[in-house]
Amino acid sequence: MLSARISAAPPVITFLSLDSVAQIHTEVQFQMRRINWHPSVVIWGGNNEVEAAMEGWFDVAKQNPQRFVADYTKLFLDTVQTAVAEVDPEFPFVDSSPSNGLISKEPYVKRWGDASSPFYGDVHFYNYDADSFDAATYPHARFVSEFGFQSLPSWTLYKNVTGPEDWSWESEMSQFRMRHPNGTQQLLDQARRHFNVSVKSQNNASGHLTGLPDAEVFRRWTYLSQVQQAITYEAAIGLWRRLKGTPAHTMGVLYWQLNDVWLGASWSSMDFGGNWRLLHYTMKRMYAPCLISAHRNRASGQVEVWLVSDINEPVTGTLKVDLVAFDAVSGPEVFHSQEFSLQALESRKITLQCHSPLLLSFFSPSSVAASNSLKHSQHFVHLTAAIKHSSEAQQESTIVDLPGVILDDVLRDSVRADLVDGVINNITDAATGNKRQTGRRNSNTSFLQSGILGVIRLWQYLGVHVQQIVASAVQRVCSHVNSTATADHVSKAETSLPFLRHTCAFNVAAPLAQEQTLQHDLCEDDFLCHVAVPNRVYLEGVTQCPCAQVLNDFASVPTNLEAVVFLTELRESHVVPAPNITASDFQLLSAHLIQFSVSSDIVAPYVAMETALPGRFSDNNFILTPWQPRTVAFASDQALQYASVLASSLSFLSLTDTTLNL
Repeated sequence: MLSARISAAPPVITFLSLDSVAQIHTEVQFQMRRINWHPSVVIWGGNNEVEAAMEGWFDVAKQNPQRFVADYTKLFLDTVQTAVAEVDPEFPFVDSSPSNGLISKEPYVKRWGDASSPFYGDVHFYNYDADSFDAATYPHARFVSEFGFQSLPSWTLYKNVTGPEDWSWESEMSQFRMRHPNGTQQLLDQARRHFNVSVKSQNNASGHLTGLPDAEVFRRWTYLSQVQQAITYEAAIGLWRRLKGTPAHTMGVLYWQLNDVWLGASWSSMDFGGNWRLLHYTMKRMYAPCLISAHRNRASGQVEVWLVSDINEPVTGTLKVDLVAFDAVSGPEVFHSQEFSLQALESRKITLQCHSPLLLSFFSPSSVAASNSLKHSQHFVHLTAAIKHSSEAQQESTIVDLPGVILDDVLRDSVRADLVDGVINNITDAATGNKRQTGRRNSNTSFLQSGILGVIRLWQYLGVHVQQIVASAVQRVCSHVNSTATADHVSKAETSLPFLRHTCAFNVAAPLAQEQTLQHDLCEDDFLCHVAVPNRVYLEGVTQCPCAQVLNDFASVPTNLEAVVFLTELRESHVVPAPNITASDFQLLSAHLIQFSVSSDIVAPYVAMETALPGRFSDNNFILTPWQPRTVAFASDQALQYASVLASSLSFLSLTDTTLNL
């Protein structure tokens, strides 16, 4: 009976021809063979959001669901997945993102259902209408592979390619560069919800805050949009990292998006040309291996403090909680300090053991009555944590054999099934050119090692836990080199993105007679030493970075963590007159690095530093207190002769500069 019913069903007419299916199969396999060997390729995806779109984005799909499901199955399951498996059956593959993953890999059985379900697979999340600062806005999901919120590009870059007539969110240029439907209104609505912003009209004739020129108003609006974006991502990623230790078991977050293709409003953390928006500095803190995370429950008013560790060893430290008035000129009004410890890879809520009724009123539901003596709008909680951990964890190691590649002792000691410790150490050493001491000999960090581990560390930095597939990735690199290597040169990268990036090249020509050293163009550090063995394929590599200090800052485990919790809405907070923020003690440490100190006469929340010089700061978008100046470094993309070059171009904005009538 069942077979009769199936045979009697009318055939589903698809949009795909046999020729197109064959071409797609060929194209997929060509692209896989072209780049599948590269260690930065972690997973193949059949499509982006096609499955989710079939569930109701378009009327045509809702009117004929059978046809679209049939085409989807034929294209992404029968064709693309099959083509991928024929090239490399062990490589991770998802037919769509978001999706619910698989019921079975062999045979390949897809789990159909709500593609955005938080119970399986990955989730994409966008909600421009809900309160983006509230952690309750965001779903509890296994893996968040896409989310984001927009901001405007940095003012110092934007003003160089626009004119005064463009410096308004209502201008023709601003509207042309805003490619997200209703994007400007969404930015304004969120700003009005969170800050002291009166949205009327911003044209070049009226509506501005009295006494401020058009350029300054637009500069402050740009800053406000970037602060808003940074706090939004901080709230979301802080939640998802905390959830690692909860039943949600969130094990990864990728934000949309990293970089821009032009100067315009976007979801990116880096502007066109590599300039960092405030978001990117915040992401450096939020994706650090150890994180202090805090949030205030809007319903109860209570504050929770979480410590999250992605270090594969125990962590200890000291947590300090300060209650700070917005107009404070000396130390915190109330402070508390206590010791803590975390197990390897632990995420845990910290229970304060303090005796101050003022602090307890915000951290303990049983002490809410004590908060009556405190005006919430005049204070915020400033959290800092000093952590300690062993940088040389003694772990059991699994050596990965790399066929066809010369293995040095450093590589053998560092390629492990568990890579967290090795990555942290080796990417730092690769960036600085330091030599590592092993049990057998002293050798420069292997370039294959630094390239592979550098990319893995970057993916971990973005929340992806890829330890289980590292070994197969290494094998793919080396197997490909051993069998199909043809290139005979190293192509050096010319850009200055602040990430360690490895470029593999293959050489099967006459072997070198002696050890050869490549030097990094920007940092001038020795990066590669190898000896070519006759009739053996060997790998060369080039690593790019704007400055070794920047890579050090990104890769190393921080010893000091920081978070802030506002006890009421920012727009309701007591905003004091603009602080006097100054920079001093400029020192030229090298041709590409300047160090200086930043201080303020009163509390300055969300301090943003700007300069017309190409480069990036070691820290930005931070809370500055009068009793604790900050030491900041600026890594320049161009050689500098005097530290005063930076001093003369440096400017500051803070939260007090966001009271605008737009």
